[in-house]
Amino acid sequence: MIALDIQLELEAAGWTVVGPALTLRRARELLSTGTFRLALLDINVGRDTSFDFAQACIDADIRVVFMTGHSNQRLPEALRCCDLIRKPVQMRELTAMLG
Repeated sequence: MIALDIQLELEAAGWTVVGPALTLRRARELLSTGTFRLALLDINVGRDTSFDFAQACIDADIRVVFMTGHSNQRLPEALRCCDLIRKPVQMRELTAMLG
């Protein structure tokens, strides 16, 4: 599923979605607003990874869920506490994880 599909599915399930942020710059802008409590992140964002942004979210007490084709072994040790859902994302699995 792509970001907009996930957004629509989450909104249909009653979630309020801020984003999607398709760049790390936009993600940082959203983080500075303090308007969300959960970040769904792909590990790869363009040529970068979302690891630094994920750590900033954790530091701000925002839950991080990685949606990726990688295993949690790809994550830095400090981020292995984060939830991980494997691609392709199944909405039933994602909504169950989110509670």
